[in-house]
Amino acid sequence: MGFDVRVGNMSPRRSIFALGSLALLAGSPLAHAHDGPDTITGAIPDTAMPAMPTGPLRVDLSTPEARARVRARYVRDQTVEQPDFAGLDAYAGEDAPADPDHVGQLPEGWVQQGDMVVPEARADGITAPPPEPLPAWIDIPGNKYPRKHTVFMNFNGGMLYVGADNSAESKSTLAKQGVYPTYTGTEARALAAIEAFQNDISKYGIRVKYAKRPSKMVPYTMIMVGGSWQDTNIGDPAGGVAPGADCEARGQRHVVYTFASASTGSTSIANISAQEAGHAWGLDHSVNCDSVMAYCGGGDRSFSTTCDGLCEGACQGAAGCKATHEKYCPPGQQNEDAELTFIFGGNEPDMEPPAVEILAPADGAVLSPDGVIKLRGTVSDDYGGVGWKIYLEYEGEAQIDTVDYKKDFLDSDLNVAVDLNGAPEGDYVFRITAEDHADHVVEQEVQFSVQVGGVGGSGGGGTR
Repeated sequence: MGFDVRVGNMSPRRSIFALGSLALLAGSPLAHAHDGPDTITGAIPDTAMPAMPTGPLRVDLSTPEARARVRARYVRDQTVEQPDFAGLDAYAGEDAPADPDHVGQLPEGWVQQGDMVVPEARADGITAPPPEPLPAWIDIPGNKYPRKHTVFMNFNGGMLYVGADNSAESKSTLAKQGVYPTYTGTEARALAAIEAFQNDISKYGIRVKYAKRPSKMVPYTMIMVGGSWQDTNIGDPAGGVAPGADCEARGQRHVVYTFASASTGSTSIANISAQEAGHAWGLDHSVNCDSVMAYCGGGDRSFSTTCDGLCEGACQGAAGCKATHEKYCPPGQQNEDAELTFIFGGNEPDMEPPAVEILAPADGAVLSPDGVIKLRGTVSDDYGGVGWKIYLEYEGEAQIDTVDYKKDFLDSDLNVAVDLNGAPEGDYVFRITAEDHADHVVEQEVQFSVQVGGVGGSGGGGTR
């Protein structure tokens, strides 16, 4: 079912994404369902190197008011609103007029360079990411290379929020907060574009979704297909746009844009989508006209397997990943295939599900309300790219139900870690659920109780 909506000075835009209620646009309580530990206000920081863990997650359950604060922050809607891909033909040919009052306003500290938006310091060459991630960072569950990955090609539009990229929560560095429009080409053309894009990434450990949006646990890149540059916060025309400077895709939840009207050909949609995804994964523009990373050339292009010269000044800038490119090529060149192979590996099937183990407390444990109650578990997988969520229930009510998007609910041993302060007497459930890119979902839970006279805690600890 579609609807029209006007946001600020935007022209009416249609979306057939099932949003449920336009209250999302009106500052209702629903509008804050996406707030939480990954909410960004003001300037959006450079997230090319995700932070090291800051856990354990410390929560105060000592009073009803404290528990309410914990729930407000860490009980998050796990529902994934699904697109109606089969409904695209109802909107075919209905391109909305461009917004004549569009004024792009990028986050503070970011600049547009053609179809890339990068941190200004990267654009000026002031800073550069290290060519090799820290060994301890690679050891974090889900971060190791090669990693499986998912691309969700979103032809149905939907609500986007301004914030550091988080595809699961529809947050985008480049969003113009509001409803992003539905693609106005035909379903047949969309399917042809999807097939061409799949061919571009078929040799890597990447799957493509379009009819069903992935769960919030699994990290994925979302490509918004449709709309125009005026439906984002960039200030200059482009065929697509992506946040750059994330060398070797150290973040895994990017949101990029392929601007496509009813008349845009399927091959062009595939080429633009591959280029914008490539930028999000750390690739620069190339002068090889057979590559999707080039502005020149025509036809159905692909990621290049050779060391090609970078197109910098002529292509309005670079993603700031030269040091990474030089791991595979002479200075001033990049090998797209080599970098993507390092990140995503090959296309062999992933037959092994993730492993989840709860280390503490033991199932059926009776714990003392004094001191700190430590909840610990592990998540592992044979490939990188695994995601997980944690769930804590007290007396039948969820206190924590959230995906660990930043992988920072981890202690120094890289265990999933939650410390409970002031836990009241009663019955609890603690659960860890993990998911990989082969739709393997694994979980383990324990039930425990807190009673006077139970096994003592270990004391100490604040909250966050």
